[in-house]
Parts: sequence; C-alpha cells; structure tokens
Amino acid sequence: MQACCPPASDDASWAIVVVVGAFYDESMHQHWTGASAWLVGVVGLVTSALVWAGEATLPDGSTVAVTLTIGPDGRLLAQGKAKVWAVRDLACVRLPLQRVRPWRAGLIHFLELTNGDGLNVQITDHDERALTVSTAWAARLRVPWANVRALRQRPDCQLLAADEFATESNLWGNAPAGQREPGHSTIGPACLRLAQQQSRTHTPDAPIAAGTFGVNVAPLDRQDRWAVELEWTAKQADTPPARARIEPDEQAKWLRVDVPGKADLTGQVPAPADWSRLEVEWDHANLTVSLDELVLWSGRLDAPERSLRAVRLTGPARYDEFILSAARPREPPKSGDPLGLSEPPWPRPGTAVVQLVSGELLFGTLKSVGRASVRLQVGQTEQAWPWSKIAAVVPMQSAGTLSQERGEWVAVGLQSAGRLRDRLTGCVAGLDQQRLKLAHPVLGELEIGRAWLTELRTILVGERIELDLLPRHLGKQFRPRFRNPEPDGLVLRRGFRLTQPPATVRLVVGVAHLPGRNDGPAIRQALEQGSLRTEVLLNGQVIDYLNRYVDRASPTPTRLTVPLPVAKLQENNTLELRQRLDPRTLQVADCEILELLVEAQF
Repeated sequence: MQACCPPASDDASWAIVVVVGAFYDESMHQHWTGASAWLVGVVGLVTSALVWAGEATLPDGSTVAVTLTIGPDGRLLAQGKAKVWAVRDLACVRLPLQRVRPWRAGLIHFLELTNGDGLNVQITDHDERALTVSTAWAARLRVPWANVRALRQRPDCQLLAADEFATESNLWGNAPAGQREPGHSTIGPACLRLAQQQSRTHTPDAPIAAGTFGVNVAPLDRQDRWAVELEWTAKQADTPPARARIEPDEQAKWLRVDVPGKADLTGQVPAPADWSRLEVEWDHANLTVSLDELVLWSGRLDAPERSLRAVRLTGPARYDEFILSAARPREPPKSGDPLGLSEPPWPRPGTAVVQLVSGELLFGTLKSVGRASVRLQVGQTEQAWPWSKIAAVVPMQSAGTLSQERGEWVAVGLQSAGRLRDRLTGCVAGLDQQRLKLAHPVLGELEIGRAWLTELRTILVGERIELDLLPRHLGKQFRPRFRNPEPDGLVLRRGFRLTQPPATVRLVVGVAHLPGRNDGPAIRQALEQGSLRTEVLLNGQVIDYLNRYVDRASPTPTRLTVPLPVAKLQENNTLELRQRLDPRTLQVADCEILELLVEAQF
C-alpha cells in the first residue's frame, strides 16, 4: 500500500478531533474493509476541511480532542480546546485509519531490528552487507545485516504454500495448465497466464480448519470472466462439500461471490481491470472474501466445522503471489513481548541460524535470502529451504552501527497489510499537513505519509546514546539456554559523552535471567547482604544494582530504567555493569544483558 495523502494546505498543523467508531481495532478487522466506504466517507469529509480525526490520551487515562503541531522550538505540541500540551507529557496520540492503496504483497515476513523496531516486509534483494525490502508504506528500504535481529514468518499465520510463478513448482500436480509469462508480474520476474478453460488446482496435504488464501489476479481482457473457487469439506461424513466461487458478473462490471451460507455483510466491488489482490479468510464456520481489502462477502458457512481442501484458479487471467496459510492460535502476549512472538534462537559465534517450523535449529552460513526460500550452507552441504518450512532466520551477529542522536524521540505505529502493524522509533525531523519526517537510527531519513500513521508517542526529548545492542552474558558458567551461552566475564564496560549538560539522565538496559527478590529466601538474603548483585557503576562509583528492579528471573526480555545522578557526570563518562561474588560460594548469578542505552533529558 502507499499513502493516500490529503490535499496540501498552508496550514502546517494536524487537526485531531474525535469521530466515534473511526478507530481501528483487531476485532473490527473482519468488518473494516467492508465498512471502508463508510470510513472513507467520514475521512473524506474530515480531510476536505483539512482536519483529521483522532484523540490524545492524558496520563490519567482520559482522552481529549487536540490539534497536533510543531512549536517554534521544533517540539510536538497538542492544542486542546482550552489548553496546550507538550506531546511528551501525553500518554499517546491515536490517529484513525485512513483508506490507503492496498499492498499487494503475497509472502510477507516480519523483520525485527536490533533496536527493537519491527516491520512487515517483502524481501526484494540482498547482498553481503544489507537486506533490501519493501513495506506497505515504503517501496525500498536497505537494512544492514548487522542491524537485523531476526527475519521470520508473519506472526498471525503459518505459511503452508506459496508460489510467485517465477519457476514451476510442485504445488499444482503433474503437467499443470497455463504458462509462466515474464514481464507482467506484480513483483517477481514472471506470473502465471491461464487461457480460456484452463485452470490449476492446489490441494493442501491436509484440510485447513482456519486460515488465509490470497492471490493477485488480473484479467487478460477487461471483459474476461475468470474465476477462483475454494472447496470446503465438513466434519460430518454425510454433509456434502461446500464451494465458494468468485468471478465477474455477465457484463464483467462487478464481482460476485457464490457461497453456501448466510451473509452478514456484502459489498459491491467493481471487477478488476488490472492487478488486484483477492483474499479469503475463514475459520470452522465463518468466511470473509475481499478484493484489495474491500469486503465482497462476510458471513457464516452453511455447516459448522468445515475445512478447506482445495483452491482452483481459472482463466482467462493472470495470477501472481499465491499464498495459503493456516491461522495461528491467538495467545496473550508475554510481558516484554508486545507482538506475542517467541524469542528467536541466537546463533553461535561466526554462524547464522535457521529455525525450522519443526523446532530444529540449523547453524551455518547464509548463502541467499529470498522471497521464496533461504539457502544455508552447513559444513560442506548447501541446501535451499522454502519459507513454509522456516520459523525464523537469525543472521550472523556483528556489532552494528550505534547511534547517538538528539531531538524529540517518538515511537510510531503504522498501517501494514490487513491487521498487521509496523512500529518505528526515531527523531522527529519535520511535520507538515501530509507527512511525518523521521530520522531513524538504522533506516536513515524517512518520509511517512500521514495516512499510514495510527499512533504517535514521545518517549524522550533529549539525547539517546546506544552503548551496546548485542546480547552479553555476564557471569562465569556456560548456560545453554542463554542467547550467548559462553560467558563474557563479570564486567561490561562502555563509555559515552553527552553533547550538553542534561536535566536528567537514565540508563535503559534490557535483561533476562536476572534474579530478583522473589527467587527464594536464599537469593533474597544474598541480595540484601550485597552479593549476587549486578551493580551499576558510573565513573567508578556504585550507584545502584539491577536486581532490585525485577521480581524474579525470567527468560523473557525485560527493559529496566535506572536513574543516573547528574552530579556524577563528567565530560567523558564510563558506565559499568559488574557482578558481585557470593563470598561463601564464590559464585555469581549469571544473567543476560540484551541492550544498553543512555537517555538524557534536556
């Protein structure tokens, strides 16, 4: 998708007013595309007056209508009816969804950066230094491998089958109809061309109770009547199969959907004249069919506990970016894991790791990372693995570029495909009626259209210094469950220098397996007596210890914030994390340090 920006204006502010029901929520996903005509109508009325709907959340949890602007000092301000707030003093500013051009990407991966940001991406290229991707809101982003934490399947589904039609695959049985056609594809080098009365059928290895099907489709001629069919089987043996058929009507003017079931929502959508993305989402009883995220049909199937058993593509048409996925069960996210994603494995020194869906870990050298497959060399053997078999890819870790930037640091949420969301953290470099300019520590200068933004939150006005973003193992013992099993020693030391005297300064540190006061009487007594601590030292003086900020040890990453005394700062500063021995056992409490930053408020 790309931004659908409102008209330009001399007014450089973003006016934010409340429109009840305009905010997006995952529970609305099934109805969002079908209700988009209503929502676009609301947005159209709002933007015609150069006003955008939204709301600011105050620290006490209350909400208020505001106008978002940039003040004379370059800081974000929120203008209410009777008061002006600095955005840094607000919990967040939420913006409603605006209609954007659909992102017709089939195989989407989740890219996690070393600074914690996360993007839903489509892989476009790579070399030894960087991975090149596209997103819903950016046609090209180049990401250094050193700043790639992990690349994995999208979090909401498990990929079962994918075909870009760049080469012939085994998804369609023997001697499949149609031909590969170069030069007409949406993304890759070729697409599938099916002539009149030609069709291809994919039958999954086992019926799929809940999942998603998607394909890009374009008629060979505006009047062509192509069709896509899906067949469901029922749990009861005496219940006949159900078929859904999506095709243009007799005049090839509108799309129609024939589904054995009861519709709760239908939409009148023109038959596509060029590439459009057709998607079907279902569970054991419900079905939603959409074209470019506009709902064609949504409702209940005629019989419960149905499972998909076949997909058929019929010409005359071109097809591209075919995917078939099974839905992942939704589980509440763990603390410190807002996306609900499990922690990816950490590679051994000098290697990359590919985690298969089966749980098996493969350590070796990445030879290529593409949209369809990953090629890994293990010893003298090189093998390509399709993404349907891969859960996560973690490249060989190296010290990436560490940033030191000053300004207003914000965390922003962005629209992606469907209910997926991107998250970015960077410095505000500019704001006008159409776009936000963001200086990102990894991706560089970004210009993000207003239509893509869903949320904005100021996290710091000042200077942010990255000291270390690689996982470090403080301790003495080999710990196989740590990201870095081999210990790095008892002390982690990093230097930093501030560009001006701060009003306040804090240490931000990510930890795991750090023992706390509720890890049992022995641990509590040792911590109270000063042993088994992971101490924080600033310029050689102990100022605090990390253990008092956690309840108990956990493998889940936790971010801690430790105030640093401004009076102890010097022109050049040294920060240390140091482990204290237990005088009786001469042991320490091994822990992981996953990130280390200094944030100074001016």
